[in-house]
Amino acid sequence: MTLPRPCAGCGKVVRASRCAECKRLLDRGRPTRTQRGYDYAWNKLSKHLREQQPYCSIQGCNNKDLTVDHIIPLSDAPHLRLEITNLRVLCRSHNSQKGNA
Repeated sequence: MTLPRPCAGCGKVVRASRCAECKRLLDRGRPTRTQRGYDYAWNKLSKHLREQQPYCSIQGCNNKDLTVDHIIPLSDAPHLRLEITNLRVLCRSHNSQKGNA
């Protein structure tokens, strides 16, 4: 018999690792890049910014695997998706470390 514990997704007390709702959401998988908002306009802007600044914004980093990062996450301000003032060039390593913070 399994003891009740918090759901790994929402914290609701359940007898499994996730409640039915969180399991259903997890089973859907991650949305595609286009579904997440990375469309033609984003790709064009990202390429332009990486051409203008071919280095990571973190001082002392020499990594050339560059991405464009939102300073204020899209989850907090979706209207700033293509605002250049909310974007910066980071290497993939630094962008991954930052996450959604």
